[in-house]
Amino acid sequence: MAAMNSDATNPRRGVWCSIFALSLSLCVTGCATSQSGSANADGRSPRGEPSIAIDSVADRLHDISGSILLFYNAYHRLPESLNELCLVTGLSPRQVNDPATDKPFTYRPQGLGQFPGGGVIVLAAAPQGTENDAGNRWCVVIDTTTQAPVCRVLLLPPEALAMPAPETPR
Repeated sequence: MAAMNSDATNPRRGVWCSIFALSLSLCVTGCATSQSGSANADGRSPRGEPSIAIDSVADRLHDISGSILLFYNAYHRLPESLNELCLVTGLSPRQVNDPATDKPFTYRPQGLGQFPGGGVIVLAAAPQGTENDAGNRWCVVIDTTTQAPVCRVLLLPPEALAMPAPETPR
């Protein structure tokens, strides 16, 4: 019985329970992107709703942002580097590479720019090379000023990265 009480007061157990609870809540709220049916020529599914084109860069950033949230929940700070994120969360170094360039994503915990809707851009992919998206970048925006940190993966124009990051984003 004494062993059970000492296990219940173990601070590491609390961290792992928090990580498990956050992981479970992310799964329940629908982290996965789904695609229903094939799209018609007008970009709509057979049922009429807009089709979701799955982008491997956005998918990779979504996976990384989940790991950033797990890290933040456990340590109450952002990782100093993508290497630290890999060491702590179990991501492989290849998983933090941009699939379009096979080079590491640009990461800066102090912020690459300020997002006008609130939050700091901390992670960015290489600029898109398509005609319609020239110069736009997939980015991870994190807002740690709320009660629970929020990560968003957004396609942003080049000028978004030109906005200065705040002094203290953490």
